Amino acid sequence: QVNAEKLDKVRRQGAPESESSKNEVSSLPPIRTLLGNSKGAADDLSGEVDRLQEKLRAFQEEQASKIASKRATYEHNLTSLQKDILSTEEANAVISNKTDRVKHNNQALLQHAHALSSDNDALRADLAALRLNLSSAVEFVERALDGANDTEAEELRVIRDLEARHEANSANR
Repeated sequence: QVNAEKLDKVRRQGAPESESSKNEVSSLPPIRTLLGNSKGAADDLSGEVDRLQEKLRAFQEEQASKIASKRATYEHNLTSLQKDILSTEEANAVISNKTDRVKHNNQALLQHAHALSSDNDALRADLAALRLNLSSAVEFVERALDGANDTEAEELRVIRDLEARHEANSANR
């Protein structure tokens, strides 16, 4: 459009046209044609802008719909994860309480085991003392019995003699 205006201006002034400008003028459509088509071009351009705006609006709506769908899916997943986290935290609290109770019970059992071990050591010491006492008592009894073997004692021979006479008299009678 700018070149057409320049050419038109040059024609009105009557300036000599160069060979190149003559070629340009002959290849350009007449100004009326250009101006007459400008209304159609503007309408075409306006129609193209309207079509592109509609296409852009449809694209934006499609993208908004996709985003809304993805957002709904994300929020659903997020809610599900939050429920899972809450459930896991509750399970962890239960496990933690059980662990604390087991630790407490283990501590009590350990103290009881130490007490039993101490009692066992004391009982073993008592049994060792009893064994020593029993050994001493058995030795004492054995010595006493060995030393008290009075089957050959003089006092007992008199009783044997009396018993033998008594048997002889009983047989004679």
